[in-house]
Amino acid sequence: LGRIISPYLQRVFAESMAAKTIAKNYSSNEDAPLKLGVMCTIAPKRFVALISGMQTHFPGVKIELIDGDAIFLNEALRGGRVDAAIMTPVGSCPDQKLHCMPLFREAMTVVVGLQHKFAKSTSISLGDLDHEAYISRLNCEFNYTRNSELLQHMALWRPIFRSQRDDWVLDMVSSGLGFGFVPESCAAYPGVKIYNLADQNITRMIQLITIRGRQHPPALGALLRQVRRIDWETGQELNGSCSQKNPDNSEESIAAGK
Repeated sequence: LGRIISPYLQRVFAESMAAKTIAKNYSSNEDAPLKLGVMCTIAPKRFVALISGMQTHFPGVKIELIDGDAIFLNEALRGGRVDAAIMTPVGSCPDQKLHCMPLFREAMTVVVGLQHKFAKSTSISLGDLDHEAYISRLNCEFNYTRNSELLQHMALWRPIFRSQRDDWVLDMVSSGLGFGFVPESCAAYPGVKIYNLADQNITRMIQLITIRGRQHPPALGALLRQVRRIDWETGQELNGSCSQKNPDNSEESIAAGK
């Protein structure tokens, strides 16, 4: 009987030891998985310090980046397909189910090709863009804005090309086909000129968003600590620890699902 059941017991023992190893690594952030959603309209250079810092300080955390537009990430976050998301919140009203940690604010800019008629202008106002050829970003956060004045003018823009990819949009702009309306961090591109609107200060706020009350993986705490090490305005890692400006945004409260 012992010889008969020995292979089965050995298999049970091996699987039990494997489960213990996984649990130990998970709790100590060794080989700890983390699914992080990132809005596809944020320039990758914003995350160099975050990813390199995680590799330095928390090498056991294995980050899987999942990109998409704000609506996709909102659904993925609520559905548990990502542990956290870096994005602009969907909708203008605060959602009590979400815990939002502001990271940085950036301006929306107008870009034109160097041969465009606006390229010789010293400034551009919102009304100047009415009825002009427009290269549309399908993932633009302001396609459904509640800013009535902006929405009124956007309805008058004449879209001649639409794309989900910002590099395609900027390439069409640099070719002189029309103007683009893009985040400042994405605007730097060969062959385009960048303008801040003279009569409007239109910005977007990028936030780290988690679900309140959800049991988060331990790796999320490591991510939050690294997030606080970064000066998001410059994209550089800070020297020393960053003081807590808002107690409700602490990594402890978020990682605990509060």
